[in-house]
Formats: sequence, structure tokens, C-alpha cells
Amino acid sequence: MFMRLRDFILFLLVFCVACERYEVGDAELLEVESWDVDFTLASGNCVVYGDTLYVLFGREEGGSAEKPSTKWRRAAMNDLANFEERDLPMGARVNGAAIVVDDKLYAGLGFRGRVYGENSYLRDWWEYDFGAKEWRRLADFPTKDVVAPIVWGDEGYVYTLYGSNEGPSGVVYRYDIKGDSWEVYAETTKPWARYRALGGVVGGGLYCGGVSTFDSKQYWWRYDWRGNDWMECARVPKFARFFASSVTIGDCIYLLGGRSWGGSETREHFYETIIFYDTRIDEWKTLGRMECGIENMIAFEYEGDLYWGLGQKEDGTFVTKIYKKMRN
Repeated sequence: MFMRLRDFILFLLVFCVACERYEVGDAELLEVESWDVDFTLASGNCVVYGDTLYVLFGREEGGSAEKPSTKWRRAAMNDLANFEERDLPMGARVNGAAIVVDDKLYAGLGFRGRVYGENSYLRDWWEYDFGAKEWRRLADFPTKDVVAPIVWGDEGYVYTLYGSNEGPSGVVYRYDIKGDSWEVYAETTKPWARYRALGGVVGGGLYCGGVSTFDSKQYWWRYDWRGNDWMECARVPKFARFFASSVTIGDCIYLLGGRSWGGSETREHFYETIIFYDTRIDEWKTLGRMECGIENMIAFEYEGDLYWGLGQKEDGTFVTKIYKKMRN
């Protein structure tokens, strides 16, 4: 009798999980323009400078975190089907950081190798001068909180937050561009440390959230880094998005793809939807549905339009397209 009751309870649990609706609302398929590309990449970084898209770091099909891509690429925004390819001047990696500040690209950090490996957490930090077309190594990052951080710039500084190591981190670091030096800027006790956070800067505040613990996965916060002050905002709908991407356009922050998080790294569900947070009204909405669920993609803004592409599908195959959402 006990065995039959236990089996029935297990059946109900499995049934409820299978029927759980991960997506938010009824999302229509987005109208897009797309470009085929001749390379594969996941867990990379990208920036747009002028009229050019730069893609660097990540892993190609057949590669891994132990054997990331050794290339970086660029393409004109009016010709995204044709990328120029060059060798990276620094070590290959996945889940690094890249940002443009004052006409220069700052990039580095990330991971290569095995989890808990002594030399797997990469602390090197680089500057690329777009005019001189030269790379220069800068001061190393001070700790191992280097995997997939949120990164933003402000008044001659670059900030990072939620870069992880063997575990999640809640430390804010600041890089002084003029002085070429790093410092611990703040240590957050609220909200919690977290992995692979998402977010963007609007109106002098960083809006962010990400996977942490089972009961805090949906939290979304506004961080005023100048005053080191946190304010809780409307929570991310339904489930956290792990291995997702984020883009800021105007007053809104878009979250694209990723997989659901249920307390362990599982392939429970790959999100097809793009949702966005409107900072003006503290509210989440659904933009629409992509052609398929994707994780570890690149995503960026150009002239007010939303672009995304590359990454991996739920079956493990790589996406070899870049998409642009068409305006209504």
C-alpha cells in the first residue's frame, strides 16, 4: 500500500512538472531579418563600435570550455553575413567580459579549463585601441570572480558585478582606466550573490538579477552604485533564465532565451521568448517568440534595434544565424 501511494505521489510530481508552463503569456512569432554566418560560437561576447560588430571569446562547435575559440571576428553592420577573422592576442576563453568606453574596447576575464582548476579562472584584462588597431595588456583583475560578470562603465571607470568563481559572488569591483588599477568597490549582502546574472544600466541605475538560490531566482533589483544602494523591483516572471542574454534599449532591458533553472543545471526547458522590463513602470512584458529556444547567444543593440544570434539549441546544435527584430 505504501509503495503504491509513493509511486502515485511521484507520478503527480512528474506530471505537474511536465505540465508547468515556463513561457510567459501567449507570444507571437517575431518578424525578423536574418543573416547566415559561416562560423559557430557559444558563450562569447560582443560589442558594437561605430558601424561594426565585434565578436570575441566563446567556444565553437566541437570545442569546449577546455578548448575555446582562438579567434575574434568583426563585420560591418550593413553586411552581417561576412565576418573578418583574426587570431586573439590573448588566451582563448568562454564567458568573459567586453565593453566599449571612450572609444576603446576593454575585454578579458572569463574561464578556460576545468571547474576548480588552479589556472582556469582568467584574470587578465586588455585594452583595444580602435584607431591604432592595437591591443595592450592592463592590470590583472584582483580575484577569481571572473566568470560571466555584468560589466558597465561610468566616468572613467569600468565596474563588474556577479562574476563567479567556484561559487557565486556578490562583490562589486571597479577598474580605474586612467590609473590602470582595480579595487573592491563594494561588497553586497543584499541581494544575494548569484551566478550568470543579467542586467543593464538605465538612468544611472543598474537593473539586474539572476540565478542564485531556489527561492531568490526571480529577484530583480536596481543598484545605485554611486550610493551603493539597492532597491527591489518587480520580479522576473515565472522562472529564472540561466545562460540567457540581456540587452538595454532606451528605458527597457530585454532578456533573451536561456534555460529554466530548477535548482540544478538541467535541460528542463529552453526559452523561445524574449521578455523585457520597462524601468518607467516597474513591469515585465513579453516581446515575442524566437524561432527556437537558444542559450549562450550574443545579443546587442544598434540604432535602436534588437539583434541576437549564434549560441546553441536544446538539441545541442549550434545556431549559424544573426537575427534582427523588424520594427512594427
